[in-house]
Amino acid sequence: MASSGMTKSRNTPKGFTLLELLICIAVIGIVMAISVPNVSSWTKTRIVKKELASLESLIDYSKVTSMNKSRKLLLELSSPNTIQIFQLKNNTVTLEEENLNTSTCALGTNYEAVTEYPTAITFETTLKAKHTSTAAAGTVGSYPNTASIMCFFADGTTTAGGFKLEKDCFEYRIDVWLTGFYNKQVNTNSTCSGADTWIERN
Repeated sequence: MASSGMTKSRNTPKGFTLLELLICIAVIGIVMAISVPNVSSWTKTRIVKKELASLESLIDYSKVTSMNKSRKLLLELSSPNTIQIFQLKNNTVTLEEENLNTSTCALGTNYEAVTEYPTAITFETTLKAKHTSTAAAGTVGSYPNTASIMCFFADGTTTAGGFKLEKDCFEYRIDVWLTGFYNKQVNTNSTCSGADTWIERN
């Protein structure tokens, strides 16, 4: 008598073969090799752009506040990554007259930190100045100073100068004119080799 039972096929679970694992590892390695440098580059660019915006804010604040309050403001770079705004006090007739004086710019005992920026701001980027620690405007295209002073006067003028922000080979710079206006540039050569190529940035 023939068996009425039906033979069931067995579904044997199958794993990855060694070749499949090696191919998978190779693909992951290629993706990592491509993406990691791009992520690192993006992070550095983001930091420099963010701090460029912060520096713009400090310059804008100094210019506008000095005119609105008829008060001399001073932007001091005290190290390659530390910057702070100070204002000349307004307590006496002499100081009020000095606030309108555009011939002197030196940080002294008559200056105090502004309320909006009571402490120094620390940057992740390296910050260098074209202008000097005596508020001299400096040389065009040269940003050698890690300590500097720039004054903003009540009539809207400044002692002029400029800043350069850099992180590895990602660089931006701001040049401030005597009129208080400024322009921004970016170095499109981010490879750390060859000649720098600066173009204007809006």
